[in-house]
Amino acid sequence: MLFGVNSKHRESLLQGVTTSQAQLFARVRDSDTIQNVKFRSDSWFNFGLIALIPVLIFTISGIPFRQKIPFDKELVRQIEHLNPDYIVLGNSMVESRINSKLLSSLTNSNVLLMTNGGIQSAVWYLLVKNMIVESNVTPKYVFIFFRGNIFSMPRERTEANYRQYVEAYSTENESTFNTTIKNDLGFPVEQIRHYLTSTLDLQPYRSQSQNFIQALAYQFAATGSTYISHRQMMGELFHYSNYRSIEATKTDHNFDKPFRPEDGFMPAIIDEADAGDIKMVFVRIQERPTKHNLEKNERMRDYIGDLEKYVTTRGHVFYDFTGDTKLPVKMYGEGDHIADAYRDQYTRHFYSKLKERLKL
Repeated sequence: MLFGVNSKHRESLLQGVTTSQAQLFARVRDSDTIQNVKFRSDSWFNFGLIALIPVLIFTISGIPFRQKIPFDKELVRQIEHLNPDYIVLGNSMVESRINSKLLSSLTNSNVLLMTNGGIQSAVWYLLVKNMIVESNVTPKYVFIFFRGNIFSMPRERTEANYRQYVEAYSTENESTFNTTIKNDLGFPVEQIRHYLTSTLDLQPYRSQSQNFIQALAYQFAATGSTYISHRQMMGELFHYSNYRSIEATKTDHNFDKPFRPEDGFMPAIIDEADAGDIKMVFVRIQERPTKHNLEKNERMRDYIGDLEKYVTTRGHVFYDFTGDTKLPVKMYGEGDHIADAYRDQYTRHFYSKLKERLKL
């Protein structure tokens, strides 16, 4: 079962932008081209930046402050009503891997998937703290599927379109969340950008310009159909489940950096789980088994080892599917997603690997 945000927002999730499009925007943001931009240091360039400050102030002065999305109390009530035995948190990595109905049948239990495409550790923390713990249900286990070093990247997917999830799952008191994000902010330009995107209502301008450009393109490319029908068709067509099996090019972020719990939300997630007497299972997915990822795994050996030690020392469970020979490359669709045709097979494999260890 997929959860969006509050009822009004569920009807227009990402303001008409599909999950796959949001992922595409994120890939552009994280691409080598964007990440490797270097600022010139000559005086004329610096003078130009200074000259742009008044223009920036004048521009943003006309932008209203954004209206915060209200806390999604209905989600808490839904969890209470469903009273699941197992909860699985994640993003499209979970959606492409786990068939909740099949897993419910295998475990003879009530399984609930709480996923949204692209959400990462910050939103997982909020879901554990404000939704699962507050619902007063006590599932046997809460699983979090993750990849890479996402627990050292607390700000990942907390801005732009993803801000809606942060707000819908946040209460008035989020001191731990705010401190963790603040500690991750580096140069002043990052702090300014974070403040502007969190405070000003920039999303309508983003959406309007995007819709205008798309509509203009359709005027030249589409005939015989309306813009809306074409947009819906393209959104469905380019969903990750329809991609051919292909390796997605990604930029590796600080994979040589050691795991330090204080760098991210891992301690906070476990603290909240302990407070709610909830057992966590952190599941590291096997990324697409290619030469590039095998080399990356070698560089991450110490990082993952330290992460596993931290989780188990805190009394929770860690399981790593990396290197699993039962998950060959033929099972993969786009990037690290499992192809639709193999979702049930993966679900059964997941169950077989964890049933003895967790007494599922």
